[in-house]
Amino acid sequence: MGDYVCEDGCLYSATPVDPVFILLPIFDEARMKKGDDPGKFRQLDEIIFVNGYPGYRHLMAIAEKCMHLVCEIKEIGSSKIFRLDDSKVLAWLLCKVSQLKQTLSSLDNNYAAQDEKATLTDAVTILGEYLKDEPWLKLLCKHWKLDLTEATNRVQDAATFPTAVENNPASSGIIQRSEVKPKRSGKKAKVETESKNIREMFTRASRRK
Repeated sequence: MGDYVCEDGCLYSATPVDPVFILLPIFDEARMKKGDDPGKFRQLDEIIFVNGYPGYRHLMAIAEKCMHLVCEIKEIGSSKIFRLDDSKVLAWLLCKVSQLKQTLSSLDNNYAAQDEKATLTDAVTILGEYLKDEPWLKLLCKHWKLDLTEATNRVQDAATFPTAVENNPASSGIIQRSEVKPKRSGKKAKVETESKNIREMFTRASRRK
C-alpha cells in the first residue's frame, strides 16, 4: 500500500455496539439449557472461555458490568455465578425496540408517516440482524404479535438501514459492508505509468525551491 490509496470496491462503517449483543450467544450456550430446564449457573471465567477464541477473555470486565441486565446472578462466598434469564433478555430486547421505534420516527417524514405496526416491524427487523439465534426474534414477534416469517425474511434480505440509526439511543450500533461494483470491460485496465505517489510529489516540490 505504501503512500497509495487502494480501492477494493467496498465501504466499511462501524458505530458503537451494545456488548450484550456480542455476549448473548456465549452466555446462552454456556448455560447448556435443555427444553424447559433453565440451565446451569456458571462462573464468569468459564462462560467467557471459548475454545479457539482466547481474545474473548478481554471482555470479562465488560461482561461483569453489563450482563446483569440479562442474567440471574448468585453470590457464593466471594464468587459470582451467572445464568442467562429468558425473561430478562426479553425485557432488555423490548426496551431496545421501544427506543429504536422512537429513533426511526424521528428520522424523516417517511418514517413519521408510517403506521405503528410498520415502524415496529422495522425496529424488530433491525434488532434481528444482531441476534444470532432465531428464538430471540421469535420471542419478540410473539410479544408484539408480528409475522415471524415476514420479519425473518426482512432480516435476511436487508442490506443496509438508514445511517441515522448510528445515533440510536438503544446503542445497538450497525456494522455494514456496502458493495460498489465498478463496470468491467473485457480489456485489462491500462496502468498509468506517469502516476506519482504522494511522497514523490512532495519530494519534487521541495527540490524546486
